[in-house]
Amino acid sequence: MKDSKALRILSFDIEESYMLLEMCDNDEIFDPCSNMEEGMQTLFDLLDKHNIKSTFFVVGKVAKKHPELIRRLADRYEVGSHSMNHKPIYDMTKEEFRKDLLNSVNIIEDITGKKVKHYRAPGLSIHREQSFAFEAMAEAGIEIDSSLTNIKLYSYGHFDAIYQEPFIINSNGTEIKEYPVISKYMIGYSSGGYFRLLPYRLIKHITKKSDYIMSYFHLRDFDTQQQTISSINFIRRFKSYYGERQFLTKLNTWLNDFSFVDIKTADEQIDWANAPRLYL
Repeated sequence: MKDSKALRILSFDIEESYMLLEMCDNDEIFDPCSNMEEGMQTLFDLLDKHNIKSTFFVVGKVAKKHPELIRRLADRYEVGSHSMNHKPIYDMTKEEFRKDLLNSVNIIEDITGKKVKHYRAPGLSIHREQSFAFEAMAEAGIEIDSSLTNIKLYSYGHFDAIYQEPFIINSNGTEIKEYPVISKYMIGYSSGGYFRLLPYRLIKHITKKSDYIMSYFHLRDFDTQQQTISSINFIRRFKSYYGERQFLTKLNTWLNDFSFVDIKTADEQIDWANAPRLYL
């Protein structure tokens, strides 16, 4: 039975299948293998089937290559930025991040004709040392971020002391709403890799116990035609590709068993005047 009391948000990161953090500059090798059109149509059909909305975070490079597809996407759903080139933020200076963000925002806005208000860092890669990112977001007109997590892995989970619910980040007087990707069980069951790896019975059990969920998935989670990147180590390769054939069946069941909304709908349900604040 669907529980309407919990706040469960559905989101997708729209990037090419080769855009793992360590492969962000390998366009010449992998770009011809894009299955973007087919993957997006699969998502459109799935969301239509369940009559639900989702928020999409789009890489600027992808928007530039597929402008008509991104226009179609923006006509139906919220579209935010997922950076310009899918490069991790911990490898950027403040100026590099500002340029990357503005490039992605400008391209997406030019294509869609709509203001970009949302951002998610590639690989959730904002660490405490990259707190400058939130000021740069505010300067670029970003109002909502979803880049922080308490789940520790090589690229993310290194921003300590975050709230396990939506909260406000105050950085030198600028404010950004934060929708963290969190789990009180420290297992990222609502994201691509973990969602593919874990049995659905466990995912369903944890979902029932969670009052707040920010999910995020990728086209590569179900792209069985994608080119496998052999240069990454076995563990990374296993996490990147295992379970892709079962992904859509599991996601379809999850969306049938539980209610989900996009960020816009969630934002209307939150009492931001009394939301917790994190001061940087």
